[in-house]
Amino acid sequence: MKFDLLEAFGLDPGVITILKAKYGPELLPIQEKAFKEQHILSGGNFIIFAVTSAGKTLVGEILSLFHAGKGRRVFYLVPTKALAEEKFEQFSEDYEKAGIRTVISTHDRREFDERIEEGTFHIGVIVYEKLQALLVKNPKLITEVGLIVVDELQYISEEDRGASLEILLTQILLARGGPQLVGLSAVLGKSEKLAQWLDARMLIQEKRPVELRKGVFFDGKFRYREFNSGADGEEAWFPLTSKDLFDQMAETARFLAQEKGEQTVLFVKDKPTTESVARKLAKIVSLPPAQGANDELMSMEDSVSRDLLISLLEKGIGIHNADLSWEERDIVERYVRKGDIRVLCSTTTLAVGMNLPMKNALIDPRKWHFDKKTRSLVRVSIPVSDFENMGGRVGRFGFIQDFGRAVFVTQSYVDFKALYEKYVRGELEELVPALNREEIDKHIHNLVASGFCHTPDEIKTFLKATFTGRTVWSQQLKEEDYDRIIRETVDLSLRWGLIRQNGKGRLDATQIGRIVASKGVMLETVFHFLDFLDKADPAAVTDLEILTLLSLSKDACSVYIPMKAKEKGYRGYRLELQKAVSQEMEEGKAIFDGILNRSERLAYEEERAIKKALMLHKWISLSETRDVESEFGIYSGAIKRVGDDFSWLAVTLADLARERKWPERSVRRIEILSRRLIYGVSEKGLPLSQIRLRGLGRTYINQLVHEGYDTPRAIAEVPVEDLEKMLPKRLAQRLHAYCLLHHGPKDPKPEAPPPLMEDTWQARPFSEVMADAGLKDRFRSRLATAEDLSALVTHPPAIMLDEKQNLLFYHGFPVRLPPTTFKLMALLAKRPGQVVTRDEIYAHLWPDYASGDGSDHPYDRQISDHKRKITMGIKKALKGKDGADSGQAAKLIKTWRKVGYMLDVKGEWTCILA
Repeated sequence: MKFDLLEAFGLDPGVITILKAKYGPELLPIQEKAFKEQHILSGGNFIIFAVTSAGKTLVGEILSLFHAGKGRRVFYLVPTKALAEEKFEQFSEDYEKAGIRTVISTHDRREFDERIEEGTFHIGVIVYEKLQALLVKNPKLITEVGLIVVDELQYISEEDRGASLEILLTQILLARGGPQLVGLSAVLGKSEKLAQWLDARMLIQEKRPVELRKGVFFDGKFRYREFNSGADGEEAWFPLTSKDLFDQMAETARFLAQEKGEQTVLFVKDKPTTESVARKLAKIVSLPPAQGANDELMSMEDSVSRDLLISLLEKGIGIHNADLSWEERDIVERYVRKGDIRVLCSTTTLAVGMNLPMKNALIDPRKWHFDKKTRSLVRVSIPVSDFENMGGRVGRFGFIQDFGRAVFVTQSYVDFKALYEKYVRGELEELVPALNREEIDKHIHNLVASGFCHTPDEIKTFLKATFTGRTVWSQQLKEEDYDRIIRETVDLSLRWGLIRQNGKGRLDATQIGRIVASKGVMLETVFHFLDFLDKADPAAVTDLEILTLLSLSKDACSVYIPMKAKEKGYRGYRLELQKAVSQEMEEGKAIFDGILNRSERLAYEEERAIKKALMLHKWISLSETRDVESEFGIYSGAIKRVGDDFSWLAVTLADLARERKWPERSVRRIEILSRRLIYGVSEKGLPLSQIRLRGLGRTYINQLVHEGYDTPRAIAEVPVEDLEKMLPKRLAQRLHAYCLLHHGPKDPKPEAPPPLMEDTWQARPFSEVMADAGLKDRFRSRLATAEDLSALVTHPPAIMLDEKQNLLFYHGFPVRLPPTTFKLMALLAKRPGQVVTRDEIYAHLWPDYASGDGSDHPYDRQISDHKRKITMGIKKALKGKDGADSGQAAKLIKTWRKVGYMLDVKGEWTCILA
């Protein structure tokens, strides 16, 4: 079936043209089945179960475009922030030209939340948990969209995200007049019950467009079974010599990439292993360098992670994990797609939704699992579904023609047999819902807070309607069990002040209860924050104090950072905190005394918490990124990830502070800190941090702010040559072009001149023209096209300005100035021979950034630039004019150091037409 035929189903022809240009003229089998056979565009709920690379994602994409074209809004839900960023960038780049407005919402991308609430968008790409938070504030959001696409629906059985997704889907199912619901999922074991629960038709595609050989490399041979045909086979490769698993994987990758010339990805259990395996490979391979990627990296800010990537890319090797910055990951992904990076060492972050042109995947059969009971990490075997998902990343349609390979590597016969039986011949695990009774209290509270349930009976009805309720609890729980669980949770929430109950038994959330639900934080965290807010002095609170508070919260415990035993010596990070407290003169505050005044050593988690607080304190300072990485032994991408998580906690703290009636100034300080944590900048750097430009990192932003260019408008007005002195040339040019386009001065439309009089204008004395209103109006109507005032008047003033038309004449000749530069000249001309202070200039030129205490003002460097533009403009105007002395222009404006500026002329020499 051709894309063109979708026009008959109502898809916009302009959108079809874009789709054909990107995907080719033909639909894949699963896509044809969805649109032609199942008529998915006509409505109804669907689940598309398809192997990775079968093309199910494009079905969700086309559906979204169809609904958007009909004026119906769409929620496109994804499990991770990385996938949300990828989809948002893709939709924006591909479909903005067709008038489709795409927005994104994650915990740290909040700039579009207001538009989502107002409905001023077409497609909203949202992380599962973030939509739950938005629903607490506005439960009607679900009924205001026409379509909800749930990408990676298989996450419903995932331990961490599955319960929240199940609750969210139940809310969608129970909403009156709800939207069309379409789930996109990898093939799941015994998934019929899931489809029945969602009242959805199933579309199943178990054949891949490109064959995949799944197998084990053992004893010199790769033994496999083909995914589509089911045929068994083997390939003779080479004898392994290493004993260690990761050495064996490195050997195999060298053979596939170097000897066979095939792009290969290695999926390993954690971030340190991606680096160690990549370093092993760098010693044994000889591949062409990924020069284009290195050229881009060289224009990025200096960092330890950048240096590691550059050294590996010289060998044609890349790494991909969550510790890299988004710019670094983006570069790696793009140059993998181009084929320049021949071997990639990755964690499973790349196995979710990414589309890469790899031929082979070498897979670590073990992964880390966090045991909630023991609160420790243990190594466990990966499930079959993980193997299918990682193996599905290779042999992608459009990139590979013959087949891909998903490979385990071993030298043990016992392991070979076990791996082959479980993963090659075995079946997918049965779908098991993740909602459990131990955490049901949190979900019950959220149902009340979001207004979905107001009575115990409504809560019971909702719980029974969940997937777990239908398939598991219906067999395990009796009516009295439901009643007891709900009663205990409601009583606890009433006692803690999270909900209230009126005389008729109606349950509603308190303000604190709504904050808990909307932010998705633990109750222990909330009461930890409230205790601080009730005791602390709002006027004296500091960044270090807040960061320490956040780091000691229950939610912050799950924000992982690596830490070695005795990382900072016997006293650990407590000594570092003591130094910081002394430098900040914070002694005597309770949050610090509880840590510093104890005689015993801190527990390991407390030590880690202090490390997080100190690391983020340095992150939001003017310290260079490399210095922060080196001091704490963590890459910038990982630091930013911690900053993102702490930003959300800071937003929670700010909301609670406002509820506790803290002064708005103090609340605002916490909110500003939450934004600084995302970008790692000072408050002055926040305007520039909103520019999402590859390579514009926090170090460069801090440098620009230090030089006085702290807003996009300021950068738009500075010559690009000056920016090139501070930034890499290519970055400076891209930044200047962006700021000029979006924030540059807009030439004001000149007012229509009054109609010309029939009589011809004759030159008159300037004083005579100014004394007659009619002559003055006619005179001004001719200024916009005047080349020399002497043709209009005799004895013109040395300096004349027309403020309405932004016109300046110097000794009769027109001087062209940008709007802001003209405003500075007009201000000085109104007080010739007098010093105009810097504060007066700031308030006149940049009123939006004036805070009253001087803390938010632009720097002198910007004023100096405008002064220079005046001088250069005058010199240009006088160039080649008889009798004109351009040398006087340099002396026209005098600088009074640390005071202000003065137009050094007599008052009678100037005239301003208001």
